[in-house]
Amino acid sequence: MALGRALAERIVEWRRSGGIAVRTAAAAAPHRVGLLLLLILVPSLLVVALIFAVGLYVLTTLGPGQNLPAGWPTAGFVVSGNPTSDTRDQVGKMLVARAGGSARYTTRPNGVLIGVPLAEKSALQRIRSLAPIHTDVEFRPVLSTGTSGAASVLPSLDGKNTYQVGPVAMTGVHVSAAESAASSNSPGDWQVTVSLDAAGAKEFDDVTARLVGQELAIVVAGTVVSAPMIQDAITGGQVIVQGKFSHADADGLTAAFQLGQHPVTVNVGNPG
Repeated sequence: MALGRALAERIVEWRRSGGIAVRTAAAAAPHRVGLLLLLILVPSLLVVALIFAVGLYVLTTLGPGQNLPAGWPTAGFVVSGNPTSDTRDQVGKMLVARAGGSARYTTRPNGVLIGVPLAEKSALQRIRSLAPIHTDVEFRPVLSTGTSGAASVLPSLDGKNTYQVGPVAMTGVHVSAAESAASSNSPGDWQVTVSLDAAGAKEFDDVTARLVGQELAIVVAGTVVSAPMIQDAITGGQVIVQGKFSHADADGLTAAFQLGQHPVTVNVGNPG
């Protein structure tokens, strides 16, 4: 009898021990799964964070311009003040248009870096010689063409002509927008449409009314990009700039007109 009671007690104890063991293992299982997930997720999140950081660095340091191929000669340009990313991008497009050929740019914290293939290295010296570049947009009456030695003689965009111009009749501070598009009148060429705000539209109407029968030089960053003959007062606040412009030329002019709203000075230097 005593032996049976003792055996029963041992069975109960064994069952209790087994039950405890089973419950303990079942309770521990979720913790092990959670630890395993943590070990998998943490490295993955670190990789994602690293990729994001690298991408952000590239966007803020190299900017929206094109990456420059290794081995290309480069020239650095510093933009005055505390230039925004849009301003640096506009300066880059303007300088690439001036350099011509296969030039590319990339934005840096304080300006832009212009690069060209080795065979086009002379283009860098050409745009360096333009500095300091003041990105003002001006509308000035043409007094004569092909004149040299006068105080207000400005080159044409292609460098093939010069213009003696009169005083500034209007600045570009009233430019509200500018965009490039393929020319509808000259297949293969591009044009730039410049929109003026209400005050600018009224001022341009007055200026062109005074200059009917004369050429009006459209001056961007010290260069005459167009000099149309004014046939009548131009109303509506829209100016279409046409010429033998390539796509890159038109993009550069568009950027330069946009810079005319908030002119900056561009100098040769380390853009950071």
